[in-house]
Amino acid sequence: MKINKLIYNSGYIITEWNLENILSNFKVLNMKDLNIYYDENVNVIEERYEDDSIVMVGYCFDIRDSDKSQNEILRELLLSDSLEEDLDYINGRYNFVIRRGIEYQIFSDASQLRPLIYHKNTRMLASHDSLLNEVLLKYDINLERRNSGFHTELDFTRFKELYKFNPSMYLNFKTFDFVRFYPRTQLQERSIEEIFKEMKPFLDNSRKFLEKIDNDKFVTVTAGIDSRVSAALTRDFSNEMEYLTYTQSPKKLATKMAKQIYKIDEKITTDMKKYLGWNHNIIKLSDYAPSKEKINELSEIYNSKHAYALANYYRDTKKYDKAIHVKSTVFGMGKADFPKELDSHKDTLEFYKKCIHGLPQRFVQNEDVSKEVDEYFKRNMINEGVTKGRHYFDLFHLESRMGNWHSMLTLETDPETEEFIFTNCRKMIDLIQSPSVVERRDFRLYKKIIKEYWPVLLSFGINSVTNGKMADNDDNDIYDIRHKQTKVTAINKITIEKKAETLTLKPSVDLINVFDTYSFSIENESKDRRIVKITSFYRNTKAKNKINIIIKTKDDVKVYDILELNKGINLTLDDKPVVVYVVYRANFTSSSWVDAGKLQLDIKSPIVKLS
Repeated sequence: MKINKLIYNSGYIITEWNLENILSNFKVLNMKDLNIYYDENVNVIEERYEDDSIVMVGYCFDIRDSDKSQNEILRELLLSDSLEEDLDYINGRYNFVIRRGIEYQIFSDASQLRPLIYHKNTRMLASHDSLLNEVLLKYDINLERRNSGFHTELDFTRFKELYKFNPSMYLNFKTFDFVRFYPRTQLQERSIEEIFKEMKPFLDNSRKFLEKIDNDKFVTVTAGIDSRVSAALTRDFSNEMEYLTYTQSPKKLATKMAKQIYKIDEKITTDMKKYLGWNHNIIKLSDYAPSKEKINELSEIYNSKHAYALANYYRDTKKYDKAIHVKSTVFGMGKADFPKELDSHKDTLEFYKKCIHGLPQRFVQNEDVSKEVDEYFKRNMINEGVTKGRHYFDLFHLESRMGNWHSMLTLETDPETEEFIFTNCRKMIDLIQSPSVVERRDFRLYKKIIKEYWPVLLSFGINSVTNGKMADNDDNDIYDIRHKQTKVTAINKITIEKKAETLTLKPSVDLINVFDTYSFSIENESKDRRIVKITSFYRNTKAKNKINIIIKTKDDVKVYDILELNKGINLTLDDKPVVVYVVYRANFTSSSWVDAGKLQLDIKSPIVKLS
C-alpha cells in the first residue's frame, strides 16, 4: 500500500470514506457501509451468513480445538450468542470487524498484536499513525504532532488526535464509542496444580496449531524464564524450529554494569546452544544495522525504532516471508513484576496511578502527568473496581505496554514475520495471573510448564532477580540479622544460614552445573550507609580460575576470582541493593566444590547518614 512516497508493506485502513483516488498498490473489501483497504501482504478473510458478515485482518486459532479452520471460527463468532466469552479462547494476531444488521463492532486480539490507531472525528482506523496522518492530510486535515520523542506512552501516538486501540475494549462503530469487555469476571487465586490442569489442553492445542504451520518458524530465546517456556513448548517439533538470540554490541551499552550483565545473559544462551545442540543462531544486531538515511526513512513510517536491524536480518539474510516468530512478551503478565510496595492492591484510582509504569523521564518532566493519566483513564474506561481481582499494574501492562508500545514495534518486521504468543488470549492471560503473588514471582507455574514439556531447560540459569526462597532454619527473621535493617535475599539456588553475627551463603544444590548461576542480593533498608564484608572460605589453589564472584553495585560491576576474597573485601551499602553472583566455570560432581563456593557476610555498624 502506498500513499505519496511512503510504502506501507503491511498497512490497512478501516473507514466509511472512499480512498481509491489517494491510495495505490492496495486491495479493498467492502462491507456495505465500511471499506477495508489493505496491502497485498495482509491476510484478510470474510465469512458471511445471510446478510451479516465478519472480516478478519490477520490470523487466528481456537485454543480449544487446533483442527478448527479460521473460516469455521469466524462463522461461529458471527453466529455466537456469547461473543465476548467465545473471544476469550481465540488466540492469534487479528482484528475482527463484525456486521450484524446495521451494527458494526471492531475487536482486537488480547494484546493488540495486530495494531489499530483511531481518529475519532473522522471515524477512521489504520495500522500506522503515519498512514492515518497521510490520509487525513489529503483532505486538508492537519494533526498536531506531539513533542519529539513522545509516541507510545499511555495510549499515545505521535499525533495528539490519534490514539491507540485498547485490546480490552471493542468499538461500536455506529456511535464510535468504546465498550470495555475485559475484565468481565472476578479472578480467584488458585493452586498451581489446578491452573496447570486447566491450561494443559489449551497449551497442547496451541502446540498442535503451531506445528502444522508450513512457514518458517523460530523462537527468540533469552536467559529469561518467559522465552524458556515458549521454547519448552516446541520440543516435540524442535527439529522444525530455529532458536534465535540477538545481542547488542558492547559499544552500544551505556554502562559497565549493563555490559557485564549482558555478558551473563549472553553466556547462558551460548551455553544452551552448546549443550542442547538445537538449531540456535546468536547474532549481533550491529551487523545488520541500516544506514542513517534508511533509519530516517523508516522513522517516517513507523512509530518505533526497536528492530530495524532485525528486519534487515529477516529479509536479507533469512529471506523470510511471514515466518512465524514465537514471542514471549505476554508471559510478563504472570510474573507479578510490580514493586513490593504495590503488593497490597487497592481498587482506587489513586492506587491505579501508582501502578502506571514505563513512562520515560522526558515525559514525566515535560507533561502534566496527572492530567494525562486522568484523561487516559477516561478514554479507556478505567473506573474503581475495573480490575475484578487482578492487579492494575498487570492490566496497565497489557493495555498500554503491550497494547501500544509492543504492538507498534511488531510493524517493523511485518511482513517478514508474523507473531505467535502461546498466551495471547484472554483465557490464558487470566490463568497466568491466577497463582499467588509469591508463586508468580518464583515462576512456579512457568517452571511446571517447562518441567512438563522440556525439563532440561531448567538446568540453565535464569537471569532474573526474583524473590527466591532461603533454606529452612530456626531463625525466621533471617533477613534482618544485625541491625534489623539489612535484608539478604536468595535470588537463585542459594542457601543462607545464620551463625552468631554472620551469614554464610552457598549454592543450594548437590551438583554444580556450569549452566547455572547462584546469586543473592544485599539491601540496606535503613537511612544509614553501612559496610558489608564479603569473605570466601576456600583456599586451595586448585580453585583458581574455577569460580568467579561477580558483584554488581549501583555504579559498577566487578569480577573476582574466589581466592581473591580469602581476606575479605568491604562493600558500601547505600540506597541501592548489591547483587552477588557465584559463577562456576566447569561442572563439578563433588560436594566439596559446592562448599568451595561458600561466602561469609559480616554486616558492620552504620558509618554515615544518607542524604
